[in-house]
Amino acid sequence: MAYVKMKAIKATVKKVMDYILQEEKVGAKNLVYGHEVTPEFADLEFEMTIENSKRAKGDYSKVGGKENLAYHLIQSFNLKDKVSPELAHEIGKKLAEQFTKGDYEFVVSTHTDTDHLHNHIVINAYSHKT
Repeated sequence: MAYVKMKAIKATVKKVMDYILQEEKVGAKNLVYGHEVTPEFADLEFEMTIENSKRAKGDYSKVGGKENLAYHLIQSFNLKDKVSPELAHEIGKKLAEQFTKGDYEFVVSTHTDTDHLHNHIVINAYSHKT
């Protein structure tokens, strides 16, 4: 059974994207997927969506604090489940799609550099559709 934890990203999306897209972490299979974004430029594309949303609807940022820019989910798989990297990646994509209903940009990156497979899923806090 997979374990999932989620954290809000308030400072910078770029640092998280730089980490989750590291070649040595995703391995030769390069299991990386971007929904409505190019993974290598996702931080910039998220930022454009945020700015466009604020312009269109008004700036609803928190007063006196930092707003949520994105959400970072880490989905870890138990070694007993014997999940292949490809299956783990597909499960991560399905989780993100169900969670966002396709209305938010996201990136799924499957890390194969440790003894346990895990996905990093980064979801824009602002919808690119609404």
